[in-house]
Amino acid sequence: MFDGTELKTLGMLTATVEHPMSRKPKRMDFYVVSTHDRAILGMRACKGMELLYINERNICSVRNDGATSDNEATRSSTEANTERCQA
Repeated sequence: MFDGTELKTLGMLTATVEHPMSRKPKRMDFYVVSTHDRAILGMRACKGMELLYINERNICSVRNDGATSDNEATRSSTEANTERCQA
């Protein structure tokens, strides 16, 4: 979780979901928990379903707090952008 605590899962299921506008299907894994009232989609799932887009050209710097392995990919893809922002 964002506060550093571990969210205990009851299990995992794979389901085919459909983008609400394009109707494009995608198979995704979902983790089942007993402590939350709402479904939570992470950034990777939202990007995979094209529910959000990150314009990396607007990112001038990335701070790595070591939260996920996605930081590595984001940092690598924004190094050239950082150079442009500093120019």
